[in-house]
Amino acid sequence: MSFVEWRSTCPNSWFSCNPGENGFLPINKPLTKLPEKYQIINDILDNMMISKKGYLFDGKLGNYINNYLPTIDLTDENDVAILATLQRDYTFIASAYSLETSHNDMTDDGKYGVARTRLPPQLSEPLLQLSKKNDVFPWLDYAYGYGLNNGFLKDGCDPTKHESYETIRMFNGCQSESGFINVHVAMDAQSGLLLKHQQNILKYADQNDTDLLSKSLSEHHKTLQSIINTLQTMWKASSYKDYLSFRTFIMGQIGNDKCYPEEKIYFDKLDGSVEEHMYRGETGAQDSIIPSIDNLFEIEYPVNKLTEYLYDLRQYRPKDHQAYIEYNKLMAKQVKLKETIFKSTKASLELLKNLNCIRIFRGKHWNLT
Repeated sequence: MSFVEWRSTCPNSWFSCNPGENGFLPINKPLTKLPEKYQIINDILDNMMISKKGYLFDGKLGNYINNYLPTIDLTDENDVAILATLQRDYTFIASAYSLETSHNDMTDDGKYGVARTRLPPQLSEPLLQLSKKNDVFPWLDYAYGYGLNNGFLKDGCDPTKHESYETIRMFNGCQSESGFINVHVAMDAQSGLLLKHQQNILKYADQNDTDLLSKSLSEHHKTLQSIINTLQTMWKASSYKDYLSFRTFIMGQIGNDKCYPEEKIYFDKLDGSVEEHMYRGETGAQDSIIPSIDNLFEIEYPVNKLTEYLYDLRQYRPKDHQAYIEYNKLMAKQVKLKETIFKSTKASLELLKNLNCIRIFRGKHWNLT
């Protein structure tokens, strides 16, 4: 037997990857608020939203941060849920602080203003501490930040529906921003089942059981089709006309010389030193669903600017997501998955259905973009 069941490489992580359970979502529901000792962070995020005429509405966030936010030492904070929440909330504030001027100085023809390219110590110091504790970059990302750690499933609701979630943090605060976030969360709510089918596909290929392999491929296809159906609700959940009202704040430095002329941001520290950082912006392309399937079925793509960008985004995923994606690639080869599938007409047909779903998903996502 060559099949080795997946075991999390980061079992104590907030994004420990568990087939049949949370999948690519956090291991528990995201926290909607930080504990009282961090209340100032809750207050800033509650009071900054554009739609509520908060700090971002009239460009007052930067001044508030500079004058009223203390530098909080997180050395002794070890609770994994609180650390994940702090990661989300501090990266939200840092992105809003930096890109506030880009958004408010946007011209009538859609050209962005220049961002603030320096973060003060009261943002830099906690971000650098959190980056080490959570083993992620100190900038807004898809998993810990804007997406998967940012939607709270309401009791008794269907997790595959975007309307079943309460969005926790937002920049604009409008319904379109909430819907935009929640569609992504609802898609990944189905990843636990998808990964369970992936484990079965690998196991039954190793056992050379083409009947159960075909059945598992079929179940995988059904779940993937359901994820696509959720993706297709995007412009019902979120009006594309509202996208620019919050898009500014999910941008990064790399490839964005309009907002960041040097494509860098500087972290000022309490000891007077400065660190240079540069990151890509948050994007649903940092999601792990499609790359896990690509590697499972050993799909190869041509090398071009787009695929180089997509591969670069893999480092922005939680470490356990990265490990699972690589596991699928290695295990598919080890159990000779495609070779076994091709022994069966039924299994081959089910593989084609899955491949067609990937084609549909990529096409629809491209069209949405």
